[in-house]
Amino acid sequence: MYRLFKVISISCFVFVGVAINAGAASFDCTRAGRPTEKLICTDKGLSGLDSVLARMYVKRQEVVVDPAITAADQKAWLRDVRDKCTDIKCLRSAYGKRIAHFNEENASFDCDKASTAAQKLICRAPSLREADLGVGKAFRAARLSAPDPGRLNVEQISWTRDVRDRCTNEACLSKALTARANDLQLEKVERIAAIAKKVSYSRRALYTDLLIWSGDRGRSIVAFASQDSTQNSASTEALPDEDVLLDIYVIDTASGNVLQRVTDKLPSVGIKIRGFRFDTKDYTALLHAPSFGLLTEYANATGCDDNYGAGVRVYSLIGQAIVPVIRDIVMESGQSTCHLDCSGQETYRTLRLNAASKTAFADLTVIEDTEMQSPSNTPGECVGDDSQEKYLLHFVGSRYVIPDQLQH
Repeated sequence: MYRLFKVISISCFVFVGVAINAGAASFDCTRAGRPTEKLICTDKGLSGLDSVLARMYVKRQEVVVDPAITAADQKAWLRDVRDKCTDIKCLRSAYGKRIAHFNEENASFDCDKASTAAQKLICRAPSLREADLGVGKAFRAARLSAPDPGRLNVEQISWTRDVRDRCTNEACLSKALTARANDLQLEKVERIAAIAKKVSYSRRALYTDLLIWSGDRGRSIVAFASQDSTQNSASTEALPDEDVLLDIYVIDTASGNVLQRVTDKLPSVGIKIRGFRFDTKDYTALLHAPSFGLLTEYANATGCDDNYGAGVRVYSLIGQAIVPVIRDIVMESGQSTCHLDCSGQETYRTLRLNAASKTAFADLTVIEDTEMQSPSNTPGECVGDDSQEKYLLHFVGSRYVIPDQLQH
């Protein structure tokens, strides 16, 4: 799903219907403080590269075993490389090399810094890199849902030392990585099953997920997604054009007692829901209220046009009730056409506070970056064109008002 096009040119964006000459930087140019940030904001191409790098960094954080290492590395690059630049030429070179670094096929660790024999073996074999990334994703998911992440960290370190790093050939590593990913996934599945039994959830769920509430490890959130027509079938995927029913429980992490429950629906008219999971974005910090987000992945193929994307619905604790305050903003979407390698469009959206505020449910800004490619006059080459728009979201009553163009 997550495919990035090479940025070639950046066009202007629109804010509340008014064209503004500004680039698509990953940060708010009105608050740019460092000299390099101000330089980036004056150059549309650099702004686009900054936005692409920011998305690549976020995706990278989702698959590494230790995000703190990647965060420290990125911070060091900003300090020691990017912010040493004093002109646009230097910045273009710095961003080009950094993007190339993220584009390299890495494992759940940086292959440029592989130190053990096992790490070097993994980095040389594409199948092992893929398996290792699977371990990284499974570990990250397990850690987000573990009542005791410290215990999980110790277990992962022990497994790395006593199992993975003792392998001396690809067969051993393949077996060890597959087994570890399965063990990490099984622990989460077993906890969800125990919670389902505790809360007497009896429906056949197509998708489930579990998360420790951000900022409050005493509360866990579990979500079950089902459809009426699949209750007596062997289907493992949601059927198109039928609503997906959501049952969300907020429970006490220690006792398993239900604190809140909400039922909801995911409409699927014209799309096929492929899965859902909790978003790892800290919506509590964004909205200054206890909140969490659910990401829904969808696809719809019509002839040779393939449409795909992911939308988010954000729930907040208001009083004693869990309320959907943001309904179904499409955060990522794309369209590709069969037989045309250079034909496609992808859109990425991010949410930010419109201004520095500690008030709950303050105005939000949705920043929309669109990347388009089309065939050029030269065979085998593509032409890219990027644009940015901004939308202002106001909180009215008990939810944010979402423009139609941000929804499915």
